[in-house]
Amino acid sequence: MLLPSVIILGRLAVPVPVKNKLLQPIATAALPLLLKTKAKNDYVANIRSTVDSSNLQLEWINKNALTVPTALIYKLSKGSTKGADEKELVGRIEARGTYHFALKKESAALKPSFLLYDFIHQKNIDTLNF
Repeated sequence: MLLPSVIILGRLAVPVPVKNKLLQPIATAALPLLLKTKAKNDYVANIRSTVDSSNLQLEWINKNALTVPTALIYKLSKGSTKGADEKELVGRIEARGTYHFALKKESAALKPSFLLYDFIHQKNIDTLNF
């Protein structure tokens, strides 16, 4: 009689895991002005701004699911080549959908470059030059 009671009480003491919790922060709205755009087969990347140009944003739209589980987007510093050590993390993308990332003001330079990087397999997926 004691053993079944302990089993039932032990089962009731186990916390229920939280479901439907997103790992990504809640999506922010797109800024109103579209400054630059670049479209490829699997995605579209836009650089957006506010009317007074005080804020910049990278809008990343995945048209299809990624071929890798997760990828990082880096902004390459001016004059960098593919895979250069001097890069700044912009954000992480996973599945199909729209992602918005805040950019520093100097990111809207004449021709910003971004690197899509698979950190699991440690390889460059694509380079995006505006």
